[in-house]
Amino acid sequence: MKDQELLRYSKQIMLPQIDIEGQQKIMDSTVLIIGMG
Repeated sequence: MKDQELLRYSKQIMLPQIDIEGQQKIMDSTVLIIGMG
């Protein structure tokens, strides 16, 4: 993770439920949103 990303996501990283590994998983994930109207 780059320094800018560490600074940007520092609040999430400080949470014990997320930490650095969890934030990396979030960044590596993809989401598909489909609208119906």
